[in-house]
Amino acid sequence: MPVSFSNSTSDPNDEVKRLLERNLETSEEILRIVKSVRKYVFWQQILSWFKIIVILVPLIVGAIYLPPLLKGVFQQYKDILGMGQSVESLEGVDPTVLKASGLSPELLKMLK
Repeated sequence: MPVSFSNSTSDPNDEVKRLLERNLETSEEILRIVKSVRKYVFWQQILSWFKIIVILVPLIVGAIYLPPLLKGVFQQYKDILGMGQSVESLEGVDPTVLKASGLSPELLKMLK
């Protein structure tokens, strides 16, 4: 006995059309969401590179320009502490103090 469709049930072609339209709508919605996610990921990548640049550039610039500037500061600091004295500044020191210092005879000859 063949199956007959009555007017109360829909045509199978109409059902397929309805499902295809629903599938198309869902696919378009997914496409919109994917586009927004792609934009978000793109800007996150740009901002991550920007953060890296903001951190690295000052470090590199500091490594290049600070040593010459700090050299003068360290020299002033050494002068204040008296660490910058050289051997020539020992000329006015009493020789007995030098002998009592425990220096080797070779060094004492070099200092005189």
